[in-house]
Amino acid sequence: MKSAAGALTVLEGAWVLYIQFAVSVTSCPNGGCPGPQFIPQYSIAVVGLAIVLTIVGLLGLWGARFAYQGGVLLSAVMVVILAYSVITESGYPYLAESVSQAGIGAVLAGVAAVSNFVAMRHRGRISEQANPMNLPVFG
Repeated sequence: MKSAAGALTVLEGAWVLYIQFAVSVTSCPNGGCPGPQFIPQYSIAVVGLAIVLTIVGLLGLWGARFAYQGGVLLSAVMVVILAYSVITESGYPYLAESVSQAGIGAVLAGVAAVSNFVAMRHRGRISEQANPMNLPVFG
């Protein structure tokens, strides 16, 4: 479960970076698209958050315990940012592609947050055979 949480967190960070740089921004004729004043999805802070999220996911793949707590927190923040972006952009038909990309990102961030939470709560169990209370008694 821990490697799945790390992989989902890396995928989430990569997806957010993808929608930041690879998805084309719609251009309007005559440069006059009425639209929302601020779309948090295209903020420079989100780029930094996505880079940190990718690094935290890589640390989670290597098994760093603190990475899962960080993954839960950062993924929850990303859910809020992307869900707000979907709400902000949903009334503008020329932003339909951006809305769908942010929606996919919000769902992916939610799944990554849940998987990181499960990985954070998971404790390695000692098998009954390896339990120190089952050592042979000599004497």
